[in-house]
Amino acid sequence: LLAHNYTVSRGHAALIRDNYGLGWAWVSLGTMLVTNVAALVTEFIGVAGAALIFGFPPALLVILAATILIGIAFSGRYKRAEYFALALCLLELLFVPAAFAAHPSLSSIFHDGILGSQPLGNRTYLILVAGNIGAVIMPWMIFYQQSATVDKELKPDDIPMARADTALGAVFTQLIMIAIIVTTAATLFVKHQQVSDAAHAALALVPLTGAHWAGVAFGAGLLGAAMIGALVVSLATAWAFGEAFRWPCSLNFNCTEAKRFYGLYAAMVLVAAGVVLIPNLPLIQITVYVEAFNAFVLPVVLAFLLVMAND
Repeated sequence: LLAHNYTVSRGHAALIRDNYGLGWAWVSLGTMLVTNVAALVTEFIGVAGAALIFGFPPALLVILAATILIGIAFSGRYKRAEYFALALCLLELLFVPAAFAAHPSLSSIFHDGILGSQPLGNRTYLILVAGNIGAVIMPWMIFYQQSATVDKELKPDDIPMARADTALGAVFTQLIMIAIIVTTAATLFVKHQQVSDAAHAALALVPLTGAHWAGVAFGAGLLGAAMIGALVVSLATAWAFGEAFRWPCSLNFNCTEAKRFYGLYAAMVLVAAGVVLIPNLPLIQITVYVEAFNAFVLPVVLAFLLVMAND
């Protein structure tokens, strides 16, 4: 299987090393590692926020989520991890009914949100815009998608369906992001609720939606989004380093066949979960700055992609 992967299709990190050497591979990997650790922390912040909606201790749900994430990857089956990820994606669709339950003003969405003036001279607003860009176009996505293509053993004949899958995913992720923004704007913003951390925001949303099921739906969507994010960010990191340094790196290998691959994956999950458990961290501020940082380093990753795509 390993020989097949290396002769038929290559991951993004492997291509950088093969074409430009280990030095440039380190530049790309270093950038990705910093953004991935930070992004993984924000995913566990989401898990902690969801815990408060369901009345669970945040620490307990964070530890449980980390255990599940490690367990599903260590099962040694790509298909099993893929089905788990798809199930989590279905939970994210619950953000849509939660948005309708918040009873947003359609006229305000179009006139104030889309057509209204934007405070482009406000530094905080610009950081938030960069954060929104970095939240949906993250550097690890390029590594993840190509590595998953290798691990799934896709062939050139699969390219049309892969493109359709990518396009569909791009549309749905943006619709879900719009639903999240509409839900929070129609509740937290309209009611002038100031939130200092993700848990406070999650708790405030439940009564403001006007329906208990809407709060539950938002919490389930938040948990699903955080879990799928944590899974793919950790996998992207382990795959990228495995490809660049030519370790065995496949979800179809067991733990003894790919020790460094699974070790790095588990380390990413445990470090991020541990950071979130530190008390009194400014979690919302961390989240915004992390996503903004993703947007600023994205050109580095895209540059490698564009150069190779035009080679």
